[in-house]
Amino acid sequence: MERVLEFILNHPLNVFAFLMMLLLLVLNEVRRIGKTLSAKDLVSAINQGAVIIDLRAEKDFEHGHIINSINHPFSKVNQLGALLDNYKDKQIVLACSNGRQSTTAQHQMKREGHEVIRLSGGLIEWSVANLPLVKGKSKAS
Repeated sequence: MERVLEFILNHPLNVFAFLMMLLLLVLNEVRRIGKTLSAKDLVSAINQGAVIIDLRAEKDFEHGHIINSINHPFSKVNQLGALLDNYKDKQIVLACSNGRQSTTAQHQMKREGHEVIRLSGGLIEWSVANLPLVKGKSKAS
């Protein structure tokens, strides 16, 4: 520990440059990950007319989903852009079970020119927040 402190004191510019590079790396990663909403923030977005696209399989969707969400299974993510074109004037939020598939879909949609937000932590976070799910089939997708 003593040698680390000695290095820092003897090389302040190198340490500063390293910390700046680290900060830039972190900021770049945060930007690359994309925008997210917490479950509680999603409630407000829904009340303001956001469109929720649930990327889980139809069976999982029917077992329980966020009210008024549209089921578009991740297996059809290549066709998601066409669906998003129908909602250009709305805020679009992607949801999946744990956030992984929505992250992948968000990156792909960004490459295609669509700005979407994803539910952080997916429906697991939604359920942990004790927010309601409804059962049944999807609105038309």
